[in-house]
Amino acid sequence: MPPTVVRTEDTHTTTRPTPPAAVVLPTQRSAPPREHAPSREHAPSRDQSPTDRLTRRALGALRTTTGRVLVTGRTGTPAAVSERLTAVDETLATRAWCVDVYQLARQVLDERRIEICTDTEKIEHAWVSAWERVGTHSVLHALGEEARWRAEIVGAIKGRGLTRFSQYRSDGTLMASAVWDLYVAYSEELTTRFTHDLEDLIAIALDELTSSPTRPRFDTVVIDPTVPLTPVMVRMLKAVVAR
Repeated sequence: MPPTVVRTEDTHTTTRPTPPAAVVLPTQRSAPPREHAPSREHAPSRDQSPTDRLTRRALGALRTTTGRVLVTGRTGTPAAVSERLTAVDETLATRAWCVDVYQLARQVLDERRIEICTDTEKIEHAWVSAWERVGTHSVLHALGEEARWRAEIVGAIKGRGLTRFSQYRSDGTLMASAVWDLYVAYSEELTTRFTHDLEDLIAIALDELTSSPTRPRFDTVVIDPTVPLTPVMVRMLKAVVAR
């Protein structure tokens, strides 16, 4: 039987239209090599909160399968769904595991006894230092707020698992080169502080799952679309359910 598949777009930016939550069942066909957006469903009622919508889809998955269901995303919504599921049906709730993708990555590494520091204060200091050292002296300073370039590095470079400049921009424009230089500086500042950011946490967990596959834990994955997943997150989820 083919593995459960979670899909998303592989784009260069982190700003994307928010798709409805998707329930991906193990009976669906395997995905092609590139990640694609989850199949769309009819839009839910606008008066429903993200938690309500995700809970409804999680219940649907639990009622149509007999295995474990992973409810995940990039926000805290999955944790709230856990409480809702327990209130609706405690028996069904025992088969649901509701965690965000960062908690999932952390558990993967904890099980392998791999300690990864993701100190929030050190991460912020690393970014500030990188921006002051490289960003303020480049064309980026005049082209946009530093938050724009941080989002570019998080989403278009680290979120896609890029390791070479040629993977990022083959045209080698001045702006692209400046973004890459800022990314390199940020990575150096993180290393100097002996810490990783959350994107590193996902990437390291993916590397571990790829090099040392684990037994499939879930039969179904339900995704919170409030903040779209990056391609690296999608690959990590595929690795968790791979058969």
